[in-house]
Amino acid sequence: QINKMLGIRISSHKVMTLFYRNTKLFSTPIDYKEKVCYYLSNHILLSGVRQFMKIIVVGCGKIGSTVVERLAAEGHDVTAIDNSASVLEEITNVYDVMGVCGNGADCDVLEEADAASADLIVAVTDSDETNMLCCFLAGKMGTDHTIARIRNPEYNDSSLIFMKKHLGLSMAINPEL
Repeated sequence: QINKMLGIRISSHKVMTLFYRNTKLFSTPIDYKEKVCYYLSNHILLSGVRQFMKIIVVGCGKIGSTVVERLAAEGHDVTAIDNSASVLEEITNVYDVMGVCGNGADCDVLEEADAASADLIVAVTDSDETNMLCCFLAGKMGTDHTIARIRNPEYNDSSLIFMKKHLGLSMAINPEL
C-alpha cells in the first residue's frame, strides 16, 4: 500500500525506519509541530507524484497553522479549514492560502474546499475521531491521500491497521511518539 501511495518501489519498513530516524532529531515536546511539518515535507518529497500539490489542512491550531505555513512556503496550493472565522482570517491574511470556515467532517465544507480534486488532506484537529471522519469523507469524495493525526494511545497498532484499511487512511501519525 505504501508503494502505491509513494509511487516508488520501497519497502514499508524502510519508509517507517526513515521516518523514525528522522523524527529522533527532535527531542522535546515543543518540537511536536516541527515533527509534523518535517514528516509532511518528507512524505511529499518521497511521493514523486508532482512537485506541487493541492492540499487541504483541517484544524488551524498550533500544529495546523505551522503545517499551513510550511506548505504555503513550499508553493503548494493550500486550503485551510477551521471552525473559527477569526483564526482563518488571520491565516489567510498572513499566508497565500484559501480558507473555509466550518467543520472539516461536514461534506458541504469539504465540497467547498474542493476535496474532490485534492491530492492530500491533512487532518490535525484536537479530536482523533474528527480527523478520521474527515479523512474518510475526503477519500470518498476523491482526495488521493489522507493523513490523520491520531494521538489517543487506545488506538493501538492493530486498531490503527484496521482503521487504515477500512477508513481508507493513507497514513496515521502521532508525532508525540
